[in-house]
Amino acid sequence: MQTDIVGWISIIASVITIISLTINIFQWHSSVNLRKQYYSHLFSEWNLMYRIAELADGSRGTYDSLEQSESIKLNLIIRNIEQITGIADSSRQASLAFSEKYFKKPIYRQHPAAPDPKVH
Repeated sequence: MQTDIVGWISIIASVITIISLTINIFQWHSSVNLRKQYYSHLFSEWNLMYRIAELADGSRGTYDSLEQSESIKLNLIIRNIEQITGIADSSRQASLAFSEKYFKKPIYRQHPAAPDPKVH
């Protein structure tokens, strides 16, 4: 009688161990995939920020240049600002889509002087 109970307990423990191991393998695979997606998103965001800095430096160089007329300088600076605006808009949309897809939570703008304590 006692041998049967011990046998059933060991069978149940073995089944629970196998189920737990299978679940852990799926979670690990999901975690690896999420890290790859997160890195890809961060990499694209970094490149967008790099391009914004490049355009800002280009505008500063255009403004300091003595070789061009004021109207040409102004047009080049306005073109750079329009590109920066487009890059910032696409970056915001990409971050919003990433947040909703992988974290199921929308992101929103908050003022740096008054951060929302619920977010962190």
